[in-house]
Amino acid sequence: MDNVNMLNTTTFPKSWLVCPRPNPRAALRLFCFPHAGVGVSAFSTWTPELLPDVELCLVQLPGRENRIQETPITRLSVLVQMVADALSPARSRH
Repeated sequence: MDNVNMLNTTTFPKSWLVCPRPNPRAALRLFCFPHAGVGVSAFSTWTPELLPDVELCLVQLPGRENRIQETPITRLSVLVQMVADALSPARSRH
């Protein structure tokens, strides 16, 4: 998916979050987690369907797509903490 490389690098950690259409003025930031076995490309058709004031933020887990070289996290408690820490800056308003 080409959008995997389109990161809002000034706001979010590069490795965790993919924003296909960064929108600093968005009224809503929609965080999406892919289901088991896939990566953020599962959401490739969503961007054109969203209202202009919604920013789509896709969480890319280690071991998937552009992070395939990283070791997947196998313990949910560890993954939850890592995601919370990595996305903390993205949860606040612009």
